[in-house]
Formats: sequence, C-alpha cells, structure tokens
Amino acid sequence: MARLCPTAPSHATPVSPEVLVYFMREERRANHESRFNRLYTAVMKHYLSFFRSPDRQGEGVIRTDGALEDLRRHAVDRFVEKIHKDRAEGDDRLDIYEIRFGLAAAKDRSSARKAVYRLVDREEALNPLEDGREASAEVEAAAARLSELSDATKNDVSDDLKRVLVAIDTLPEKYRRVATMTLNNIPIEAKDANTPSISGLLGCTPKTARARRDRAVELIQLALGLGDST
Repeated sequence: MARLCPTAPSHATPVSPEVLVYFMREERRANHESRFNRLYTAVMKHYLSFFRSPDRQGEGVIRTDGALEDLRRHAVDRFVEKIHKDRAEGDDRLDIYEIRFGLAAAKDRSSARKAVYRLVDREEALNPLEDGREASAEVEAAAARLSELSDATKNDVSDDLKRVLVAIDTLPEKYRRVATMTLNNIPIEAKDANTPSISGLLGCTPKTARARRDRAVELIQLALGLGDST
C-alpha cells in the first residue's frame, strides 16, 4: 500500500492508474475501507489529470470557467457512480479502466463534452430568443451600444457605463460573462482560431453565445428601466 499510495513525494514510485484501479476493485472483496479510500483518492487524482482545471488565476483573482467546470463534473460524477456501484455489487464498466485507463478517461471527456453542449443548447432553446428567430434590430443596436460604452477610459467613466456595470453585476453568471466580454469588444465568433471570441471562450456554439448576449442586453435594459421582460 505504501508503494501504491505514497504519503510523501520522496516515497513515490511510478504506479500506473490501471494498477491502482485493479487494487481498488480488489478491496471490495477485502472490505478494507481505509485502504479503499487511499486507492480511490489516488485513482481520482489520475482521472482529474485528464481534464483542464476550470480555475484560472489572474491579477490575484481566481476565475472559474463554467463550461470546463460542468464538463469535468459531468464526467467525474459518472466515473464515481461506476466506482460505487462496482464496490457495492460489481460493475464491468470499470474493466476498461484496468486495461486502458487513459483511453477510458479520454472517452469520458469526449462524452461529457457532447452531453454538456447538448444540455446548453437545450437549455438555451427554452429561451424565446433561441427559437431560430433573428435578433431584433433594437437588440442588435443595444448590443452595439454596449460595446461602444467600453471606449470610456478608467479616468473618464460615464454615468451610463456606471449604470450598465451595476446592471451587469446583477445578471445570472452565464449572461454576466457574455455581457462583460461584449463590453470588452470580444466578438461572438472569430474566423482566426488565435483570435478570442465569446463562443470560443465559453466553449459553446456561436448561436448559443449570440442568444445569451441578446438575453443579457434585454435583462440590462430591464434593470435600467428601458424595456420589459417579454
């Protein structure tokens, strides 16, 4: 056990995740909770290494990428469910992790990405703005004005910008992020892969990004008393 789950880096020797999964599953027969927990922790550390961390630190502030967080949580929840079921009664879905752990984790990541994006698209479809209609001229104009507000410098922040910033802070997270990026003149989509775009940064389709932007604009207008929620 000391070799499989070293307590200090100096004691570490390379142990493949396939081996860790094997011994973790064997603990079901031994029913040794402490050993199982140590092996489980080691397996999960390997598993999480196949996913990008959703947290990024910049200027002393930690920011969480919602799309990456949802993707990782979706995959981890299902992997943990397999482990618990295997521990309780056996689950042959874990067999592949004993043989090709990296391949299995990569497939989980791919499946999670598809599931999360489908969920996002389905969720946004419930929004009347994503029923296939083009955004109204009023919404497009308001979005353009939102971008124009960002031209104000830190030393010359207009009252309009201050009001908009306060309104943005009240928005749900998915709309607040889009509004903030729009305010910073980040486009919905970009032809150049090296150019930041809202859809690229959020990991969603341009259609979804555009719908969120349009809804954010409407919510900002509502907060400012400039429109209604219909």
